[in-house]
Amino acid sequence: MLSFLGALIWIYGLYALDFWATVSGGSRTVLPKAWFVDRMVWIYEDMKDTNPVYLSWLK
Repeated sequence: MLSFLGALIWIYGLYALDFWATVSGGSRTVLPKAWFVDRMVWIYEDMKDTNPVYLSWLK
């Protein structure tokens, strides 16, 4: 949801040729996605030694 709102600001900035809205919207689109990927890596790191499916990925 946060990325979607950032994308709306980014699109507005591109349409209106507003530099700060474009930069702000772009960062508000990318940063929540990067945070999500970081959390998924943490979950994987916590579970890779206990879950048989994850163990099979390491072989």
